[in-house]
Amino acid sequence: MATALVVGMSNFEEKQASSEDWWGAVSLHPLSFVPGAAASVAEALGSHPGITLYGEGPRIDLSYAALEQSWRDAFGASALARSGLIVHFLGHGVKGATDNELYLAARDTRPRELAFTAVDVDRWLKQVENTESGPPVLLLLDVCGAGRATMQQWLHRLSVDRRRAWVIAACADDEKAYGARFSRATSTVLARLKAGWLDLSPGVPHVPVETFAKEIDRELARLLQVEGRAPQRVLRTAHPEADGPVPPFLQNPAFRETPADRYRQHVENGLWQFASAVDPGLDVVHFVSRASGTPHQQNITRRCFFTGRRLQLAQLKEWLENEKAPTLTVVTGSPGSGKSALLGVLTCLAHEQLREVSGPIRSVVPSELRVERHPRFAAVHARQRDPAAVLTSIASQLGLDDAPQRGWTTNVLLERLRQPAPAQQPAIVVVDALDEASLDKELLRTVLLPLARAPRDPHGAPVCKVVIGVRPWWDRFPELQPNIRSLLSINLDDAPAEERARELGDYLSDLLEEAPAYSGPSTSTARGELARAVARRLVTVQHKGGFLLASLFAHYLAEHDRPLTAAEAVGRVPDDLPGMLDLHLGVLTRERPAIRSVLSAVAHGLGQGRACRWRSSTSWPPPSPHRQGLRLVSTTPGTPSRPPRSMCARPRTPTGAACTGSSTRA
Repeated sequence: MATALVVGMSNFEEKQASSEDWWGAVSLHPLSFVPGAAASVAEALGSHPGITLYGEGPRIDLSYAALEQSWRDAFGASALARSGLIVHFLGHGVKGATDNELYLAARDTRPRELAFTAVDVDRWLKQVENTESGPPVLLLLDVCGAGRATMQQWLHRLSVDRRRAWVIAACADDEKAYGARFSRATSTVLARLKAGWLDLSPGVPHVPVETFAKEIDRELARLLQVEGRAPQRVLRTAHPEADGPVPPFLQNPAFRETPADRYRQHVENGLWQFASAVDPGLDVVHFVSRASGTPHQQNITRRCFFTGRRLQLAQLKEWLENEKAPTLTVVTGSPGSGKSALLGVLTCLAHEQLREVSGPIRSVVPSELRVERHPRFAAVHARQRDPAAVLTSIASQLGLDDAPQRGWTTNVLLERLRQPAPAQQPAIVVVDALDEASLDKELLRTVLLPLARAPRDPHGAPVCKVVIGVRPWWDRFPELQPNIRSLLSINLDDAPAEERARELGDYLSDLLEEAPAYSGPSTSTARGELARAVARRLVTVQHKGGFLLASLFAHYLAEHDRPLTAAEAVGRVPDDLPGMLDLHLGVLTRERPAIRSVLSAVAHGLGQGRACRWRSSTSWPPPSPHRQGLRLVSTTPGTPSRPPRSMCARPRTPTGAACTGSSTRA
């Protein structure tokens, strides 16, 4: 647990030049960007697990007396709560008369009387170090010359096991901090930390200050490069010891109690790192998680639940190996029927990069149905991607790195694919979720169909073969209708009821095996009977989307207060998809009470848009940026299941070049 105090200083009573020191005429000029940046940091800290925001928001433009009082109150509250204290200060830093002195300017600071009207950072540090009953403190200083605070700490000569105060500084002692970029970088890193994107050891319950500072420095360097600003070097509290205790400021989302959980988390972290290194269009997590059949994209690498679809796997294998087969295959079916799972298995088996991380998936596919590794294979998750992005991803995955000056076009891509090479194989392109792409019809007609319809080479071999995953919205995509003879159509809704019931039963049984209430000695028979009975009921009441419904109902059973009998479970299977979603929401509401309110707000905003920013008090924000926000599922043919542009718009970020916290103008 930790308490966070965020302070921003944007306006000052004394603005005139007062001395010739540091970078010329000292002037406490206004910093208009401070309130917004401070609010973002406060929101990021307040929404982080285990952190309580002091004062329910940033403290803006405090007087010197109010600033000191806020410091003492937050310090005392943290001491009583036996929690750490994080203080983020954004504003002007002022150099003192002697070496390494650093003052933080308040609204009424008078530069000629710093000792009486501004905060002496060294005094705060000494108060922390000399109060044994007080909390450990982390100071985040977004001011010019912030590195002076770390130099002051070095002079204290404290060993790491005795230290109680830590500092992360926006810049070195002789550098300026610009445009609240350190604060913006801190907010971004906190969001990544909350989402589980940072490479952290699952054996450490809290984030090391060194790691946090390194991630901020990396993001700050990226911001400065993008915006063309002078470099800033993030500094932190230094210690000569090779190791030391990790202070309790930020909870580590990767921390796991048991050795087995730590091992699984290491594997999960490895997958996320791998995903961040490959082409974004490939979307490793999408294809691997769909292929493994893991609910909610959790524990993706732990086990593969993919079941059945033997006929469809055989069709895809034969299609890949037969040069005379149609060059276009369409995998279709209703939402939740398993389109992405089938394409995920195909991609994990054939894609050279994914094959290396998909051993559990390969092991559940019968050897006679496994497709071989293909040297020219590209897969793109088309959701919210436009034709240009899809073309760029295909070219990158196929090793065509020298992009044309004006970007890739379908004709240029085909021309490059036709260039002779030893043992040339046709390029295989998999595009999943066509109906969720930006400009989906344009993507189909200007990219995918021309690739599939490209003339064969002189030997009759295709240049490119295309697989498309799409819902059966033939009014919107008439070129993909199953009665067209020039394509292979695989409709997952056409499987016989008996086959679907058997496959759903196996899938449910495997999912329930992971739930403590349905596993253990003498549970196998009852679990199998329950799974088969529920599967038959699902097939009876819902002809389509069985795997999605089975996953949701398995989650309901796993979270129920007690294990249900087969008869009880069958009696609770809803008659339609809205009923199943309502059942699922009931389970989610236990941990996220605001979920219904949030979804209602999104539903009412559809078509008119919604606010770009979520309130920090909302207890259920969108899960993470990597998952690209909420997925709005539409069951109306011809209606794309994506938010309108008004909901996808990103808020503008301040780009002012004013110095964040110097006592001179930038």
